[in-house]
Amino acid sequence: MARHFENWLKAYMSYTAATEPPEVWGYWTAVSVIAGALQGKTYFGMGFFEWCPNFYILLLGPPGSGKSTAINTGMRLLKGIKNVHIGSDSLTWQSLVDEFVEASAGGTGIRSRGGMRKHSSVTYCLGELGTFLNPHDKKLMSTLTALWGGDGGEDFKRRTVGRGGRQIEKAFLNVLAGATPTWVQDNLPPSLIGTGFTSRCILVYAESKKALIAYPRRMAASQGAGDTENMARLLQEDLSKIAKLQGEFTLSEEAYRMGEAWYAQYSAHPPVGLSEDEFGGYLNRRQAHAHKLAMIHSAAESDDMVVSARHLEESITMLEATEKAMPAALSGMHEELRPQIRIEQTLRKYGTVNQLELYARFKSKMDWRTFQSILMGLEEAGMIAPIMNQSGKAIRWLGSKPDSLPS
Repeated sequence: MARHFENWLKAYMSYTAATEPPEVWGYWTAVSVIAGALQGKTYFGMGFFEWCPNFYILLLGPPGSGKSTAINTGMRLLKGIKNVHIGSDSLTWQSLVDEFVEASAGGTGIRSRGGMRKHSSVTYCLGELGTFLNPHDKKLMSTLTALWGGDGGEDFKRRTVGRGGRQIEKAFLNVLAGATPTWVQDNLPPSLIGTGFTSRCILVYAESKKALIAYPRRMAASQGAGDTENMARLLQEDLSKIAKLQGEFTLSEEAYRMGEAWYAQYSAHPPVGLSEDEFGGYLNRRQAHAHKLAMIHSAAESDDMVVSARHLEESITMLEATEKAMPAALSGMHEELRPQIRIEQTLRKYGTVNQLELYARFKSKMDWRTFQSILMGLEEAGMIAPIMNQSGKAIRWLGSKPDSLPS
């Protein structure tokens, strides 16, 4: 099936270029949109289990930073796709069962190695996670935890057999929601961070809007983006074609070799900054996240359902770029880390900052001795270096290049 765009993800990023939310939120929203279109009728077989391209994606940032705008922009496209079930704005364990029962009525039968199978796929899109999720509902949280993986779909089916005489097969749950770090701090206990629901989430943190754009349509026109309404129509038409894909994704031999090398490398040397205490559960699922994302990259380009080495490499690159900010996403869990994370964010953003100017930004949060102690720790870790410039002593960021998305 011919498509309007060679790469749906890149086309969507062009479509949203004249909007205020951070680019990284636009990318992960686009990922969730494609996941919602693919549903539980696509998967990658691992022999004893399957990975379906569903995600729990949380856009984390302060109020007013554009989370709802990012989510609504993408989900408007998905809501127009036939046979895609969008969940309600609030959730209990009972209502989740009802949503899956309703979705299963439209779940298409697909051919697989075991014969015909059905799926029950629901996508939830919430500007504020707090309006949707009750973290104190233990049955709901354990169900969400189980449903993230393919095996959880079978467990959920067994628990709900007989409810209204309906069975739920291959439950596919895809979630895109916004939240503030403060909400995370107040509502998600450490047990959910390390091993439960949150360990299955992609935590996409951004500090602020990428730009202030008073009139997006005018900005798009000035950038030569053309008719945004027409581009939305073309994106939705391509998304409808993506939604027709079904069956098993396969990996090229080169992708298998790359996946094996990467799995061994990060297992021996976990990413810096993702501690076992906070991110142990996430690290155990990192391989799954990368391959789920690789399926999205493959579907964004063609109908062949082959994951190439390039798709896997792009997925790993985006995952690693997103992971750099994950500690900041959970900074509210540990108040003592907040000042250091804020200093790191400032230096990462600006590259080099005069030392006195840097302290002026944070003197209401810490005294000079604490400030110096944080700088000493960052210097010993090789993340910063003191330098002299025309304004006096300054601090240069060495940890990474200033924030940007991979091309």
